[in-house]
Amino acid sequence: MKNVTCKKCRTKHLDVKRVESNRNGILCCCYKHGRDYKPSECSKKDLTNVIFDKVIAQNMVKLPVKVLVLMAALGLLGANIYGFTQLEQKFDPIWFVPESSLARQFSNAADEQFPSGGQVGSVYFTSLNYFQDIPKIERIQRNLLDSKNARIGSIDSWATDFFLFINTTAEEYDKNPMSKEKFSETMWSFLCDSPYGFAVRNSFLFNNSLDCLNTANPVIEDIQASVLNYQYDSMSGSAIQIEAMRTTKEIIANEQLVSVEPEAEVGAFAFSPAFGNWITDEVIGDELLRNMLLALLCVLIMTLILIASIPTCLMVLLCH
Repeated sequence: MKNVTCKKCRTKHLDVKRVESNRNGILCCCYKHGRDYKPSECSKKDLTNVIFDKVIAQNMVKLPVKVLVLMAALGLLGANIYGFTQLEQKFDPIWFVPESSLARQFSNAADEQFPSGGQVGSVYFTSLNYFQDIPKIERIQRNLLDSKNARIGSIDSWATDFFLFINTTAEEYDKNPMSKEKFSETMWSFLCDSPYGFAVRNSFLFNNSLDCLNTANPVIEDIQASVLNYQYDSMSGSAIQIEAMRTTKEIIANEQLVSVEPEAEVGAFAFSPAFGNWITDEVIGDELLRNMLLALLCVLIMTLILIASIPTCLMVLLCH
């Protein structure tokens, strides 16, 4: 309001100076009227009042015009709502890399030559009661693959190899759950004495180093953490990426894994290097919606102050 008032005062001051110096209203910078100049009768007519009084005011009260104006207002409202729902935000750090750099060229070539390769991620498991929770781990990876919203194309999990191993040596785990002692012995055999476990040793973190030479006490009781890796399908659009991230986290949270360490807040969580960008898009989307609503609220308040009519303010808001 302060800026509008100051600008209006400055404009009025300049216009008064123009009139006093007898300058033309259009070519005020380069044309100056003589002292005997008299405005023509045509220039004395207020065309704005004539148009509103003779054309707009007389036609606006007619029913067809009212219907046309109402339809136009509803059409503008629908177009605004549709445009608002189609707003999309996207953040990609590669935009900040110069086009001529090798990093940018590599990224463009990778997107062009390998379009099916999506972002990679991991699910980290803390110190769990693995002999009890391994069915939940297997259920997590199955739900991640089956969920359409998660959009995960492949999973590299030690649990898959573990179930293949125990199914070749014993009955299925779901039908014959192991005791804690039996699970520790089977895990040692899986990691130390099986081709299934050799490739997934790096998926585990132990409190002590894994000793596969200790055949006198072939048990594993100190699994501190484990990890399974996955890869998303190629996704375009921040809305799809945010939905995939949320679904991944929800599937893991639904199993309610609890760590045996009291200082651990969760028993399992998902992480991907792409989550940083996707969370940024999520925050930007929330801020965009909030700012749009605040802008509409400001328009409503200012219109109410100037017009002092709630029905008129609502009509202005609908057409804004």
